[in-house]
Amino acid sequence: MITLAIHVEESHGSRVVLESGALQKSRHYLGHLGEHRKTALITDARVSALYLKPVMNALAIPASGLLVLEVAEGENSKSFSTLNELAGSLAQKRFGRGDLIIALGGGVILDLAGFLASIYMRGIRYISIPTTLLAQADVCVGGKVAVNHAGGRNLLGNFHHPEMVLVDPNFLKSLDERDLKSGLAEVVKAGIIGDETLFQLCETRLDDVLRHTMDQWDEIITRALRVKKRIIEKDEKEKDLRMTLNLGHTLGHALETATHFRLLRHGEAVALGMHAAALIARHRGLLSPRGLGRIRSVISTLLPDNAWKTTPNTTILDAMKLDKKKRFDRVPFILPKQVGEVATIWDVDRTEIAAALDEVKKHGPQDI
Repeated sequence: MITLAIHVEESHGSRVVLESGALQKSRHYLGHLGEHRKTALITDARVSALYLKPVMNALAIPASGLLVLEVAEGENSKSFSTLNELAGSLAQKRFGRGDLIIALGGGVILDLAGFLASIYMRGIRYISIPTTLLAQADVCVGGKVAVNHAGGRNLLGNFHHPEMVLVDPNFLKSLDERDLKSGLAEVVKAGIIGDETLFQLCETRLDDVLRHTMDQWDEIITRALRVKKRIIEKDEKEKDLRMTLNLGHTLGHALETATHFRLLRHGEAVALGMHAAALIARHRGLLSPRGLGRIRSVISTLLPDNAWKTTPNTTILDAMKLDKKKRFDRVPFILPKQVGEVATIWDVDRTEIAAALDEVKKHGPQDI
């Protein structure tokens, strides 16, 4: 068992437990939360079919004592309308500040349920049980919770940390190749930002991951979470240092918005964004040819199919205008200097980004 404590100055932080088989021990791990009158479990239909009964059995919660709220699978459920429906269900059952929300699922569910917990009665407790690699290696810690808006991804959001996160790599056995690749993009991102050993694991073990023969899940997930932990403990509210966690996300979020959240998984968009960032960094002389080659070699395995490439560059660039990090009409770009080190650059212009997009569009999966 691996335990991480996330300490942040402005809120209570989180305790993360990572262990294969953690689900079966969840009642033991969650005992410190104390008594609560009501529990709501928020999930999607796919995760519910796979894991609802095992979770209920592990937590020893009778069906009569649990409000199960299912939403549709996919990014479109991260909406204000879905949020409103969930809040209405809690209000109808008279949930109060002493009650508990459990988020069971991937990044969409963790974002949605966490945001609901942050605003319902000005904040109630919640715990996260992430079931995808993307959620286990990234989304589950940091306190960022949000829903999407027509104007952009995660446009309506808050900071609200789960009291407890249970990370069980056994959940990953049910993921298909596309979901694994999406999650690996966030793992690769963490390696580029601040852990060369993690990046080297990605360089050498990607095939094992995709064949479900990986035997180092605990190390990979823990290393990714520790990169994020080091950063958010110094800068919880993204005043400066935490921006580095957005490597690949400035363009990635714009790609998701420009394609209406239909063509790309989040990790796929991030992989495309990291590819573009590496190209811009090389063009500016920040990244060596060898560094670019290493990054592109790993990312080539994670790239999506070509459907997104019909989206005009102008549409993608316009979608960046609502980036939450924008200050004085400038959007920061996180660019790699080498594997394990990045820089925040404020003067990347549309011409540079468009040129990088043109180059990215020339390549598909595994042909870089």
